[in-house]
Amino acid sequence: MDHVHGFKTLSKKSQRYTNFLLILNVYSYRKNEV
Repeated sequence: MDHVHGFKTLSKKSQRYTNFLLILNVYSYRKNEV
């Protein structure tokens, strides 16, 4: 049970990190576009 909870927390963190990278990519892409 504890192991599964840790895995869920890890996936949540990685999801947030991926979203952060996505936003960064879009931001830099728009900057290059202008």
